[in-house]
Amino acid sequence: MTGTETSRADLLDLAYPFAMDAVAEIERRRIENRLAKTDSGTAAAFAAAVHGIRETLAALSATAAVNPPPTLESKILAAIDDSRPGARRRREILARRRLAQLVVAAAVAVAAGAGAVVVAERIAGSHAAAVTADQVSRQPDARSRVIELSVGGRLTVSTSDRLGAVAVTFDAVPAPPPGRAYQLWVVTPAGTPRSAGVLTGVPQAGVTTGFDPADVVAVTIEPAKGSPRPTSPQIATVTLG
Repeated sequence: MTGTETSRADLLDLAYPFAMDAVAEIERRRIENRLAKTDSGTAAAFAAAVHGIRETLAALSATAAVNPPPTLESKILAAIDDSRPGARRRREILARRRLAQLVVAAAVAVAAGAGAVVVAERIAGSHAAAVTADQVSRQPDARSRVIELSVGGRLTVSTSDRLGAVAVTFDAVPAPPPGRAYQLWVVTPAGTPRSAGVLTGVPQAGVTTGFDPADVVAVTIEPAKGSPRPTSPQIATVTLG
């Protein structure tokens, strides 16, 4: 495989965490910069992969309790190129395989009727860690804030520096309007939003994602499939620091 082919394959590998909003903001900017500089064919293939994985999960979230397509995992894993030797490449492969498995696990959770629960993975280098809202709230260093929503009900936002995670749980929050969804955002001090979950229903188990102390968590009401950036006024904001 030539250097150009390897670079193209590596970029296409990143379509999967990119589609799941499972990359840190600095990594997202790097990916977008690479996309702006790559050839049109690679850019189109990347966009198609992102669209495909999002469409698959959206379709699963609209179904009853069924198993995900048996080919889903193989299709995701098939996109990972194992051909480059070396310890660094092996670490990258393991990290991406782990992420692909998490994508499949998310699809299984959605298909099992947990479509309202979205867990966003925090990626730091080759490390991917997933925790539950309950695990965050039970940490010795956990801090919690209760916020009243303008649409009714309350959010409890808990953070743990030890886990590097923030958890958002819902209490007496009404379902979003038909054809709409609640979308959670982690907003950097520079004002850059990162989607932390699109909720077509009100989750019972909560939502977790990574955070930095200077970030802000915000909630908006968006189209059912979510938006790349907020398009409506915030119905809640919480400063995490």
